[in-house]
Amino acid sequence: MDRINKEDLPALFERFKTVMAENRDFLIKLDGQVGDSDLGLTMNKAFDAAWQTVCDATDSSLGQTFVQAGMQIAKVAPSTMGTLIATGFMHGGKALDDAASMGTDQMLLFWRAFMSGIMKRGKAQPGDKTPIDILAPAVEALEIASQSDAALPVAMRDALAAAQMGLASTKKMVARHGKAACFVD
Repeated sequence: MDRINKEDLPALFERFKTVMAENRDFLIKLDGQVGDSDLGLTMNKAFDAAWQTVCDATDSSLGQTFVQAGMQIAKVAPSTMGTLIATGFMHGGKALDDAASMGTDQMLLFWRAFMSGIMKRGKAQPGDKTPIDILAPAVEALEIASQSDAALPVAMRDALAAAQMGLASTKKMVARHGKAACFVD
């Protein structure tokens, strides 16, 4: 798939919803180490609602549909992570403006704005051991892909590999935000 159209969004959000459902217990356990063990429940609820919103958004543009999904996540999951993810989707959707579809260039715009929104809302920077440490390398890979006119599948594969490397790098970091920052030795 070289481009993502608005008609592709229900399937995309259904996949998000499925991934959250499959990882519900893992997220609960992970969040229980430094949080209140609700992350799996919150993300399940958030992406179930976002999927339904996307399915119902028949008269909205591509960008507006992402914004509406973010607004729904904010409404049903007003937790820290819910708010950050909602902000990301709203900023990403706004960045798409009136784009009819997403190729590599639009994917870069979306993820750059998504990350910027989270950074602004969460007051986080690369190196703080937050989702920014996963998003920043992915956005950088998308920038390189955009500059080299890479097709969307290639760009996304490179972004995923960069995000995975970013995730691995967080194991050596010290958390500077949230409850995890309170557990520093």
